[in-house]
Amino acid sequence: MKITIVDGTPQKATDNYYTSNLASALIDKGHHVSLFKAKNMKINYCTGCWTCWWKTPGICMHTDDMPQLYSSYMNSDLVIHYSPIIAGFVSSVLKTVNDRSIPLVHPYMALVEGECHHCKRYNKYPFLGLIVDSENADSDDLEITKDLYARFALNLKSELKYFETTLKPMEELCNEISCI
Repeated sequence: MKITIVDGTPQKATDNYYTSNLASALIDKGHHVSLFKAKNMKINYCTGCWTCWWKTPGICMHTDDMPQLYSSYMNSDLVIHYSPIIAGFVSSVLKTVNDRSIPLVHPYMALVEGECHHCKRYNKYPFLGLIVDSENADSDDLEITKDLYARFALNLKSELKYFETTLKPMEELCNEISCI
């Protein structure tokens, strides 16, 4: 399976190597893994200009590192997001990546399960997984984050296949991922 891991560890945090260890463990299980540490990438904030929808469909106006993330994302079977829970949600670094994912869908809308959602830009989208470091989170923070990520996956024409914390043993997590 082709897997992209997006590490949303905050800018000023020290690297805890969780995602590097996860990538290695998944490679050992035979998966092809691409790891992106967002804090080491140049990723501009979405300005809501709609250029990626109207002027240059599917291409953001920013000249930064997101195109390599888009490419890896769309060529994967599974995209895993990782972040500590900060102030009740994922890090601002990962939230910026999420916001910049909007070029992956069309601006046109369709009715999905009684709700308006963007239409697909591509024929195939990867599944989504979220792993959080829940050290500073309570059960409400985790439930809200899981629900919001399920909505994020729905909006990106995907499905949230799993939501886990770093408390789950890595071997068990890798086995679950391998069964997707």
